[in-house]
Amino acid sequence: VPFWIENFFTDERYVKIGNKAVICIYALPQIVAKFGSTEAVKDCFDFLRNEVKKLGYEDLIIFSNCNVSKLLRECGIDAGYVYGWLRQGCDPNFQIYSTVEKLKDLPHFIPTASTGFNRLPWDTERSPCISVEDWRYLLTHFRDVFLPSFKDKPDWTHKFIMLSNWNEFGEGTYICPSGLNE
Repeated sequence: VPFWIENFFTDERYVKIGNKAVICIYALPQIVAKFGSTEAVKDCFDFLRNEVKKLGYEDLIIFSNCNVSKLLRECGIDAGYVYGWLRQGCDPNFQIYSTVEKLKDLPHFIPTASTGFNRLPWDTERSPCISVEDWRYLLTHFRDVFLPSFKDKPDWTHKFIMLSNWNEFGEGTYICPSGLNE
């Protein structure tokens, strides 16, 4: 926590929504295994929230790519998101349908827009990417259908989607489609 405070939370460029700091947790089940219980993880996140508030933030919003509702709740996570839709990410209707399914089970699921998931270095075959038209359709649907449906949830949910953009070797995606990827 002291390292995060010194190197991240006190940096004016740190990601915020309003006056709330944001942190994304990857591999929540592994964190629970390391800490020994969901209660221990929640206690640590509660401690982190309090430390962040001492810096002048209103709160800390915690996201995780975990999609197990019970685990998210027990650990005090505010919302789930998807790391990526893999190869199906080139299909906007798959993303929309999958988001609807996740919203049924999770405390909150952040609509996650993906242009696809290109595993070229691992599979030696390029996966398709979403077209510019389908990207526009997907983002418009998230903006006009999903975000307004969150009116009974915390205010930050009404304006927030996740853009799946991983640039690791073997997990290439793009922030947006272009004529260069056709």
